[in-house]
Amino acid sequence: MKKRTTISKGLVIKTSLLLVILVLTLYNAHIILTYKDIVEGDKYLTKDFVTISNWYVGKNREYKIYLNELFTKKEEIVDEIPELRMYIDNIKIKELNSALPTSGREWKKAELVYNNTLYRIRVRYRGDSSYHWYFPKKSYKIKLRDDKKLFNHEEIQITNIKSGNLLSEYIGNELAKKFNLLTCEEEYFRVYINDRYVGLYLYLEPQDKAFLETKGMSEGDIYVGDIVYDDAPVGLSHNLFDSIHSWNTRLMREFEKEEEKSNLNNLINTVNQLLILDEGYYELHDLVDLNYFQNFTAWVTFVRTWHINHNHNVILYYDYTSGRFLEIPWDNGAFDNRNIQPDWVSNDLFLALHKDPKFYTNKLKTVYQFIVEDDGLNQTLQLVNESLIRIDTASKYDNFKGRAPARIPLTIDEYQAKNELFIQKIRKNNEYIDLIGDVKVNYYENKSNDFIRLDVGVSGWSSISLESIQLSKSCIAGKSTLFPDLNLNGKNDDHIEFKEGMITYSARVHPSKSSDISYIGNFGGPNYPFLYPEMHVYTFFINSTNPNCQIEKIHARNLITGEPIKVTQLFE
Repeated sequence: MKKRTTISKGLVIKTSLLLVILVLTLYNAHIILTYKDIVEGDKYLTKDFVTISNWYVGKNREYKIYLNELFTKKEEIVDEIPELRMYIDNIKIKELNSALPTSGREWKKAELVYNNTLYRIRVRYRGDSSYHWYFPKKSYKIKLRDDKKLFNHEEIQITNIKSGNLLSEYIGNELAKKFNLLTCEEEYFRVYINDRYVGLYLYLEPQDKAFLETKGMSEGDIYVGDIVYDDAPVGLSHNLFDSIHSWNTRLMREFEKEEEKSNLNNLINTVNQLLILDEGYYELHDLVDLNYFQNFTAWVTFVRTWHINHNHNVILYYDYTSGRFLEIPWDNGAFDNRNIQPDWVSNDLFLALHKDPKFYTNKLKTVYQFIVEDDGLNQTLQLVNESLIRIDTASKYDNFKGRAPARIPLTIDEYQAKNELFIQKIRKNNEYIDLIGDVKVNYYENKSNDFIRLDVGVSGWSSISLESIQLSKSCIAGKSTLFPDLNLNGKNDDHIEFKEGMITYSARVHPSKSSDISYIGNFGGPNYPFLYPEMHVYTFFINSTNPNCQIEKIHARNLITGEPIKVTQLFE
């Protein structure tokens, strides 16, 4: 009898273990199949995310959030953040979630209340990442019905903020305004679905006809370059500047033919001609607003974004009044990168522009002036501090904040750590001052009976202004071959100077000769989009009939900071 009881207990234990193993196996299989569905609709998932352990961590936090909401008394959020309330029938919500991501793109009728005004709307999910449509906190695209407008637009979008600090996109966009760029309006909102608070969102103004009118811009074309993975046209790479077929048209004048995109085609051809043949500078200058792009690339450098790159987030506006292109900042991911690099060239258009040394120098001048003269670093930190105070309450009660890139909601401590890291990254921008200011100049003098050969070496990020070259007494000098337009009259005097000569070629790898140019991420290129400096040597000759003539001193200054540079003579 005892033996049978022992056998029965053993059988029960074994059977129970097998059932547990079976349940876990089936559940993990469910997880894998769910991942498969997400991966098919999400173009940005990494292998780091697609793990069963990540799933359990995420679900564990979701259950804790659910229990907390269930047993915690609801508090009314009172702050300065405006609110949007949407009312969507539960059946329609189930329909939106039935077969994601496809089902989430179907428009559903709903209602929206803003500023005590009721609007009839259609709503759907938005975004090409599962971060926007799979998890409990969604991103939404909203169409106003009955010919109504909200914020001057018939269609708006509110997005689940990707950055863990909830600041990156908003701060980057506010800084773009300080660089005088054509920016979309962005604003924080507290969003409620059926009177349940779902979190802090960011309103993103669409780029449409109303956008141009609001900004006081003339009618024009707006092209969107955004191709990732399978979005690339068949037979083409993921480089937007390969073909016009890689671009979508968001806005175009009525009499223009969409399939032609003649102005965009002209720009792409000119960029490729410049990069391949080193020809087309003047043509490119006629196609883009150089002053605007100097500011744009200076802003890219200051906020250290790689997110506007060769295949992603490039939005070009063609202004028919000026006949030139501008770029609209979008999805900037400000201060996401830790690197301090003056040369951020993440697409072929930026690369072509940086081949012009004057453009490059003026870009760095803009960065330097914003930091030093406009106190841009403190402006940015103040903006961050004000924003953190403003969103403090709304972010505290946002249970699903900061899910990217791991798609796991952050705890309060993790969120605060993200904010501290964000501020640290901003403070690093102070290093730009030293980088731009640190230019080394040396020269080597080689004399013969008829001339002095002068080799001037420049290393560093900045350009230099060659102020004067002081020659020894009783030198008889002719014109310099480096500066043939300068009048260098031979005479017997204490010294001879030729002034206002300027070496504007910065000491860096010239893009056309660099074998290290590659673009960021796994979207078509392996490395970061930086150019790196190397020594540049400029050789020229000073004609002289006096064999005793020699160079006594060279005066130079940093072309950007204006500071004098110590010039060192090299000897054999």
